Amino acid sequence: MVDLNIEKNFLPWIYYWIKEISDIKQQKMHWLNENNIDNGVSSYIEIMCSLFDDLKFDDFVENTAPALGFSVKLISLLRDFRDGLKNYIAEDDNDDEAIIKDPNWQIVVKKAQNVIVAWDEYKEGNKND
Repeated sequence: MVDLNIEKNFLPWIYYWIKEISDIKQQKMHWLNENNIDNGVSSYIEIMCSLFDDLKFDDFVENTAPALGFSVKLISLLRDFRDGLKNYIAEDDNDDEAIIKDPNWQIVVKKAQNVIVAWDEYKEGNKND
């Protein structure tokens, strides 16, 4: 059974990491320290560990998102993104610059962008309920 009180605490972090994946400029800022105006620091490895280990992203997509009433469209996009992220293979997990430039990573970035658009639409729609 999903403990929604605990899981809701994960929502801002899951959204945050997906948002970072969706934004190459932010990746360059945090992963490569380019024009780092907010002093944030992260990496491909940190995102993967945070999403899948700390935030239990697989369980979130399959159980928590439906329990929270996420739309069918958003859950489908989350699954597509999760699968793309899990199937992405970097030549070197520690070479963030190469990952950012990798055309296969760009596919994951696009999937993340799709999730963010749908998640924002979902949040906006719920404000009107």
